[in-house]
Amino acid sequence: MSYQYRVVGVNVTPIAAPDPVKASEQLKMSKEFIEKEFASHYQSSQATNTPLQVQNLLNIYGKRGWEHYYEGQIGDQVLLYFRRDTDLAVPSVDFTAEEMATTQMLAAEQRP
Repeated sequence: MSYQYRVVGVNVTPIAAPDPVKASEQLKMSKEFIEKEFASHYQSSQATNTPLQVQNLLNIYGKRGWEHYYEGQIGDQVLLYFRRDTDLAVPSVDFTAEEMATTQMLAAEQRP
């Protein structure tokens, strides 16, 4: 059996959640106005939910025939190791806009 491999790094440095009080001070607008006008930004943000980001990445690769088989860590990066049997047909699945946004920062050689 022959495999093709991908290794993807996920930055696990904590990112502070958006703070409407800080934004109101910087923009000289009321906290209430900022929370109302930018409600989706100040709700539970996916950008600060690293486990959800990893889950989404695993699902993106899995839909395209990649098997997650190992993970490691170097500094603030968790490395996710994927493999795919080269003898099997590669599933033809189009990327959704969200999946494209999730994988856009990867090098072409790392994309699923």
